[in-house]
Amino acid sequence: MVFENASPLPAQYRQLVDLTGLAAAREAVALVYCPSLDSSRKEGYAVIGSELSSATEQAPVMLRLTGALTAGDRPAGIVLPGQAVRVTTGAPLPSGADAVLADEFARIEDGRLVCLAPAEPGRNVLPRGADVEPGDVLCRTGDILTPGLVGLLASGGIAGLEVHSLPRVAVLATGSEVHKPGEALGPGGLYASNMISLQAWLRVLGMSGPARLAGDDLAAIREACAELLENADALVTSGGTGHGERDLLERALADIGVKTVFSGVRLGPGKGAVFGLLERKPVFCLPGGPPACLVAFLKLALPAFKRLAGCKETGLPLVWARLVRDAKGQTGWTNVIQGEISLGQDTEPVFDQLRGIGRLESIARANALLVLGEDVTHVRAGSPVMAELINLWPLGPGS
Repeated sequence: MVFENASPLPAQYRQLVDLTGLAAAREAVALVYCPSLDSSRKEGYAVIGSELSSATEQAPVMLRLTGALTAGDRPAGIVLPGQAVRVTTGAPLPSGADAVLADEFARIEDGRLVCLAPAEPGRNVLPRGADVEPGDVLCRTGDILTPGLVGLLASGGIAGLEVHSLPRVAVLATGSEVHKPGEALGPGGLYASNMISLQAWLRVLGMSGPARLAGDDLAAIREACAELLENADALVTSGGTGHGERDLLERALADIGVKTVFSGVRLGPGKGAVFGLLERKPVFCLPGGPPACLVAFLKLALPAFKRLAGCKETGLPLVWARLVRDAKGQTGWTNVIQGEISLGQDTEPVFDQLRGIGRLESIARANALLVLGEDVTHVRAGSPVMAELINLWPLGPGS
């Protein structure tokens, strides 16, 4: 339901240097050969390989040097039998030569090249188009443009590409008891750790937008939601998703035209999550409990935000691990367990649940989630499990 209502943001053309971390909006095809000519992989001498088949230190082969080429030179001259040309790394291979004898296997004596080892045809030669040929597909729609992929595009003659912008995601924390860090706390007050954590996640992902606090007042919440959505591509909120007298968020959103897609999920923690739309802008209302807020963000909201960014892969990275202790689920619910991935005694990754510590410390220490599907009630210690990593590398620029 989330994916049915979350579409990539409009594409725009950007230069190569501005592509890193963004998702390609179209396929990119190489325009040129790379390298454009047969070239030398090493400092050495361009030779005819068959002439050196018997070369050894005890019985070297002698060749006459007829020139030199460096990287960037145009190919010049022809290597004839009994001849060699000095070449640097990246230099074009002269016509007639089919191998490069590395420096360490040669010396110069009386103006002649003394070859001390064989260099069979193809040795130390990088053929034309070895890295890229015209027509090669360099990236596909939805691929995240990493530095390596951007370099590959450059080698194929691509100067820029249409990409999807990263969404600006606004954050709203509700509740009269919630305060900004640094403010004085009254009785029963608490600091807005959910808001700060969500902002931190979004900043790491390159998706940060405006943020606000709103007390338990319908007009104030309505005003905050309208203002934030006007200046962002999506909104994520924490708190106020229950059915008590002070849970006013859904009413405020309905007042400004947000249409609810679903309310409540069989997800533990995170069952109080609500998803809605203002026109095409996704709105995720997350529970106020920190573990529920985190799980609902990672399992429901984050995939939608990645879809807005045009990402092909919207889930969390997966890794196999061995379960340290029994894990228990619940009939009819998807259960999510926070834990730590580490290397066991045999260097195999292991997943251990975080127990005996507070909720916020558990969130701070967790680097992975174990998701038990509906009706998975028991997984024994020692079982292999697929864990989801939550130490995410930045998705976009400016993070």
